Amino acid sequence: MLEDATRKLVHERDSLCSASRLLTALPSVMNLLKEKAVRYSATVNSLSKTANENAQTTGQFTKALGTFLPALKSGSTSGVIEHKRELMNRQSESALANAASVLAITDKVLGNVKSTNDTVGEPLNALHARLGRIRENVKGICGAERARKPEERCDVSSKNVAAEAMNDITALFHSDLTSVSEFEKLRASLVSISTEWKEVTRQLNEADKKIRAVEASLAPIKKEVEESKKSCVDVLTGKQGELCAVMVHLDALKKCHSSLDAHANKALCDALRAQQRGIRTCGEVKTAHKDIRRFVGASAKIEKAVAESIEACETAKVVAAEKDEEAQATAGGACGHAETAVGERRRA
Repeated sequence: MLEDATRKLVHERDSLCSASRLLTALPSVMNLLKEKAVRYSATVNSLSKTANENAQTTGQFTKALGTFLPALKSGSTSGVIEHKRELMNRQSESALANAASVLAITDKVLGNVKSTNDTVGEPLNALHARLGRIRENVKGICGAERARKPEERCDVSSKNVAAEAMNDITALFHSDLTSVSEFEKLRASLVSISTEWKEVTRQLNEADKKIRAVEASLAPIKKEVEESKKSCVDVLTGKQGELCAVMVHLDALKKCHSSLDAHANKALCDALRAQQRGIRTCGEVKTAHKDIRRFVGASAKIEKAVAESIEACETAKVVAAEKDEEAQATAGGACGHAETAVGERRRA
């Protein structure tokens, strides 16, 4: 009977020791999972940044082509790059959605890790208390020497805990232990911890799958970005010669326009000078007209005077022929005046 009681106590103690080792190692293991979650967060943030940069880069290529080569049609390289940009935008949106989901998952993982670590203490203390009572019972039955061996075996630290063992800690307790009254509350605590562990590992597995999906979706995008960059550079390089020729032509037109402007300015100056000469000529013509009018008036007076002088000369000659020498002298004077008038007319 004593041996059976001892075997039962040792069997219970072995089960509780295994659970104790798992619970003791659990915070360290959970912290490793926490570090894994943090790495996932950093990875997915980096992938999100890459996705955004890819979308921005392709958008810049499309904008560059639209700005410098607006005449390119949709079927050309510009259209192909635009199509690629739309495709990459959709892929980037999917990647970013998965990334956001991973971040949400890792946040939950961190919360669950903290919650689990906070709850380990109580069941672990209960296990240690139960183990202490078992130890005392074993001592009372078997003596100190026999009790020390299970005590040493229970105190061995388990550094490498199999993850599968955490999935169901309560499986360590065989059915013959359920009769122990203290097990109900302890079992409930261990079931809760096991559930938390399963949830954390499930969440991390889901996060790992989503990160792989993000990486898989970004891999072709990187290739597409490089191809788009090459296409953009090729198009712009191909058009560089044409653009340079246009610049040369524009420079020539600018020089031609400058020359035409110079000729136009010279012609304008010549026209202004001609206009000024015309104004002066008009003034001179007006003066000449005045002189002509005065000359015509003077000529009429001279003609009248000449006619009167000739008439007086002829009259004097007729009278002188019939009179004396004094009359002839008077007639000679009249004729002299007439000749003088004729001479003045000629001079005028």
